[in-house]
Amino acid sequence: MTPESCTCNISTQYDATEKKCLPKFLVITPVVSENSAPNSSITGVIAALVILLCLIVIVFVAYRKKWFSRMGCPKQRICSLPYKLDITFQEIQNESSNIIKANNSIFVKRGLPFQLDIDFSDLLTNSDDLDHSKLNGLQVIPDKIDSPDYVSNVPIYRWNQLKDMKVIEVPGDDSCLFHSVAYAINPLLYRASTVEEKGLHVKNLRKLAARVMVQNAERFSEAKDFGHKSLENYVEDLQAPIFWGGFPELKAFSLHYKVSFSIFMLYAAAMQFPITIHCGEPTRKKVILVLDKRNEGHYNVIAARHVETNIELTLFEEEDTRLENLVYEALNNYRKIKLQS
Repeated sequence: MTPESCTCNISTQYDATEKKCLPKFLVITPVVSENSAPNSSITGVIAALVILLCLIVIVFVAYRKKWFSRMGCPKQRICSLPYKLDITFQEIQNESSNIIKANNSIFVKRGLPFQLDIDFSDLLTNSDDLDHSKLNGLQVIPDKIDSPDYVSNVPIYRWNQLKDMKVIEVPGDDSCLFHSVAYAINPLLYRASTVEEKGLHVKNLRKLAARVMVQNAERFSEAKDFGHKSLENYVEDLQAPIFWGGFPELKAFSLHYKVSFSIFMLYAAAMQFPITIHCGEPTRKKVILVLDKRNEGHYNVIAARHVETNIELTLFEEEDTRLENLVYEALNNYRKIKLQS
């Protein structure tokens, strides 16, 4: 019996299970909530949103890791730049104005208040873009030698993390002290500079020393620091290219860069302990200079390399007394090289 063959009266209802008309009170009708379909729809939307959110988080984490990997940031380096590298292989081949070559490094200028320095040894491929997976390191350096930012950000290491300590010779053009400080304060920028640019660094350091002296006149003595000259006459003489820098200038640089200077004497008449010059304020970093006592004195700078990264280091830990042994070894090697040449 089907609904078509069964005409139920008012008191009966067709039962699909029994396939016949039964009294209405005996027919079981499935109860369907009016809100069941909407609830199921809302649950589906929520599930989809949760899945989408999880995918977004996964993509973000993966992209972040990939971004830092491309930036090549070792754990000991500071890598918080909101910039991505955009350098093509063609740019490097053409040596565009945005790129400066220096040994195995390339400095990339992008109109920023600093430069990006990348170690490009064994980096370039035949593709149109750089193989970022081979990036050895990224370092932010100021565009000007008188900026203290590089000094404050560069890491320092103890003696047992150093290797290949040696004397770095600088030009003997009456500005050897300023060349040495320029190299020590920012070796990457100094090595990448032309002869003319190095001369500009020296000129800027002379101006910087004079400015610091004027701004901190109470810290300097006309008798002890300026050779009984007035401050005005001394800073005026300091701007001359033939004026030799010395301890007063190092004191000014110590105030500005927040470092101390340790000076080792080479070819001195008698064994001397290193002289330390600082601004009188606590500091964790120091520059090591070598004062050659021959020919009225010539300044050079000490540099070393990190045992793992091979990065050149010119700033050292202030309280690391074991450094002296490494310095004396470097000085002995320097003497031997000079005797053989």
